[in-house]
Amino acid sequence: KMQSLSSFFGAFRSNPNPNKYLFTLYGLLSYGSTFFTLYHLSFFLYQTAFQLEIEESKINRWTTHFQHAVIRNLFLVFIFILQHTLMSSEPVKRSWGDYPLERSTFIVSTNLALEFLMTYWVPLSHFPLWTAPKEWHNYILYISFAGWGLIVFESLFMDHFEMMGLKQIDHWMKGNPSTPMASKSEPTQRLYKHMRHPILLALLMVLWATPVLTFDRLCLALSLTLYAMLGNHIDEHDIEFVEGQLAKGLERLNQMKPIRQS
Repeated sequence: KMQSLSSFFGAFRSNPNPNKYLFTLYGLLSYGSTFFTLYHLSFFLYQTAFQLEIEESKINRWTTHFQHAVIRNLFLVFIFILQHTLMSSEPVKRSWGDYPLERSTFIVSTNLALEFLMTYWVPLSHFPLWTAPKEWHNYILYISFAGWGLIVFESLFMDHFEMMGLKQIDHWMKGNPSTPMASKSEPTQRLYKHMRHPILLALLMVLWATPVLTFDRLCLALSLTLYAMLGNHIDEHDIEFVEGQLAKGLERLNQMKPIRQS
């Protein structure tokens, strides 16, 4: 990762195009907004699961009409899914071409859609469907933390800077006409086309790890679960490729272990 950063700033210094300042600033702001949104999302999910009493201050006139609140929440989820689906569709990607800010714009729009959802979400904490015993709460919290850890691991295991849009800007500054994805192997490109983003799958782990399942939390978790399932078309070739990549990763980790001196 450090080599990627040094390569990025080296390309920035050597590129004479004045647009590099605007493109780099936009990419870095997009990158930084992701951390802010993830922080907001973690607080939002933790509050709805572990500190339901705080939510009572947020209940407005919508919660007096249960059906209106459910429809509103589902509409917010629909907006997020629509944004995510349209901007990741092949026609939209083809319309962008090799424009270096395509991925950064996708990141910004996704963050805005999530912020919109969290801002206008109607909590229904007075409609719990089930409540886990208090002695289970810590274990459920550990599962939630494991889900967040998996999100970080998957981000680093994959091409982190490409996923966040900075590598595309780096390619543009170096005069590389192809996108970072085009330089990946055919099995990797095939896997990406057959599945939703792996981080979304880890987020589902966080969504379902809750000691109190309220109706609004069920709507959110179930909607995103169905969205992830309907977008997956993984076959045995994809599974074999993932298993091979994991084996290579474990082998590299074993090679990095310090050799004990006798």
